[in-house]
Amino acid sequence: MFCATPEIPAMSAESTDSQPLWREPKQERSRVRVERMLAAARDLLAERGLEGLTMDGVAQGAGVPIGSLYQFFPDRNALLACLFSQFLQLSDALVEDRFRAVDSAARLEAVAEGLPESLYQAVAGDPALVEIYSAIQAIRALRHLDTEDSRRMASVLFEAARPLAPHSVDDERLSRVCFLVCDLLGNAIRTALKEGGRDGELLVQEYAAMAKNHLLSVLAGGPDRV
Repeated sequence: MFCATPEIPAMSAESTDSQPLWREPKQERSRVRVERMLAAARDLLAERGLEGLTMDGVAQGAGVPIGSLYQFFPDRNALLACLFSQFLQLSDALVEDRFRAVDSAARLEAVAEGLPESLYQAVAGDPALVEIYSAIQAIRALRHLDTEDSRRMASVLFEAARPLAPHSVDDERLSRVCFLVCDLLGNAIRTALKEGGRDGELLVQEYAAMAKNHLLSVLAGGPDRV
């Protein structure tokens, strides 16, 4: 979809396997059953945290045989990856909607400043997502999804920012900056979640200000310090 964007930093060969860890249901009856499984997993995460998320607990909460759960999710990492992927689909839609509306530097500045807080609030307001975010760096499958999503977001940001930059701005540098802005956003959100409350909100605001200022500096033709 965004293949025209140059040189968004690629993942290593080890991390390019983006095949889902879970099996997608093909029949309506199976889809309903899988939704019950995911709902049960979310409830366990919200109530008991990562330690409380067990395959037996999910099967019991969903009212399905344990064998049916393993048919679609071989382990709890697959459950976490599927739940995280669902959130990323929603967050990607929000990112695309905001950046597609950018038609000026002022609009880009407003989106770059406000979007991080919107995403942070979406995670902070969902106890299950808070648990998933805390596990991203510890679970390889989630790290892959997170990095792949950073690349997608960076492509959207690049497509919004490139028309606003003079021809003298190097595309490769702008691509690197877009990737870093998007990838570091996840780290900023995780740090803010650890702090919580008003301190967490302020950390996200500080990140947004730094990212916005650097992005605007690059778009204005600021010096490449590399």
